[in-house]
Amino acid sequence: FLEDEEDEYEPSEARVELPELSGREGAGASRERIEHNEEHGGHKRQRRAFLPKIIELAKRITVDISCLGDNPQYLTKDLDSISLPISKELEVADEFRNAILEFFYGMAIEQPHKVHCLSGLIQLCNVKNPKVGQYIIEYLHSKVQEILDGLSDEESVEKNEQDEANMIIYGSSECGPWDRLKLMLRFLASLTPILEDYSVVTIFKTFLETSINLQQEIGGETRSALSEMIFFSIISSIPYIIASDRNNEELKIRCNELLKIGENFKYYELKSTPEFLQHFTISNSETQKLPYEPQQMVNLILPAVKKLSEDGWNVAMFFDIQTIIEPYIKAELEKIESNNDQEMKSEEANEDEEKKEDENTEVKSEKKESEEKIKAQVPKHSLPQFKMPTMEIIKKHSGLDKSVGNIDSLWRTPRIILQVFNPSSIGFDTVPPTESYISLLLRDLTQDLV
Repeated sequence: FLEDEEDEYEPSEARVELPELSGREGAGASRERIEHNEEHGGHKRQRRAFLPKIIELAKRITVDISCLGDNPQYLTKDLDSISLPISKELEVADEFRNAILEFFYGMAIEQPHKVHCLSGLIQLCNVKNPKVGQYIIEYLHSKVQEILDGLSDEESVEKNEQDEANMIIYGSSECGPWDRLKLMLRFLASLTPILEDYSVVTIFKTFLETSINLQQEIGGETRSALSEMIFFSIISSIPYIIASDRNNEELKIRCNELLKIGENFKYYELKSTPEFLQHFTISNSETQKLPYEPQQMVNLILPAVKKLSEDGWNVAMFFDIQTIIEPYIKAELEKIESNNDQEMKSEEANEDEEKKEDENTEVKSEKKESEEKIKAQVPKHSLPQFKMPTMEIIKKHSGLDKSVGNIDSLWRTPRIILQVFNPSSIGFDTVPPTESYISLLLRDLTQDLV
């Protein structure tokens, strides 16, 4: 991890030179060793190539970011120490900025369970240097729009239909464009505290309505794999918005409105579960009984999130990063305010102390207002709405049969939940209930990680 000294991460164009031998004897001895190695089939010792300090810094920072949260005991210190060089160098060093931005995007895809830690780091960087937050939001927006533009590309769609070699290009570890969209929307949801005008909620609404309209376009007699995937992805990601700002009542109201919109989704009803989708089969339906009735993930997600809403949006399953970073954000904003109003505060410091003691009650009553004022001073950035593909383009992806990606392809057939453990007879279950949100979330995260 980074050291506390600021000199540790200051960039420099200087290269570290290897020590040179001085004197005729040293130089002659060096030549003799080289000639000896060449005569006996040895190799010359190659001089190590040294990278610029800013590149070395980027390499070290990315390693530290990838380890965020691995040891909760050091998370607070890690967030504060890593945010300092990022807030200073990302704005001025192009190579450093490109490396960090690409790493943020890659980590959100490869380690989606750490988006809350990433969000905390970005929020700290943002309050120390708002330009950093702006760069990150603009970059993430461009990556999402890039995925959407790729889906809208007619040539790309035709190529995917005809050229199976794309499977090799993407590789077995590629999750798929629609799953990438889900992961990026969750990342943006975790950054809600630094976004203006509840823009994430508006984006979620757009995707949710797209899912509903797609199913209606396809018709109730035909299953739309893409519609179910988008619906599950958006509804399951709504708690991410709440987890980023748990005490924001306005945010909870807006998320409840999303759930009401979700009620318009028309589920495709399976008349009978195909045998190849069943995890358990029976040979005689009259004498045998399945241990579990097959259930679809898409049918369970809306009731599960509604249950969270009814419980006051209890999202304790998510790491509460805001509690950790709020003291740092408050201290940083107070420091900025102190520097801006130094003259005014110096005059107030010279006032009569007796007058201050008489006003203790008034100061206490204003403390809460001051905290709200500080919170309102957090730099926020606009997140423009995305340009969505037309419905005609989206309908071409409806079956996901031509989609490249090992997660996207899972939705080509109905997603039946695997249940293995029988309910406990003593009331002590070792796994969360299948219909609970935490159970559905763990299944979803596991597939993204594995």
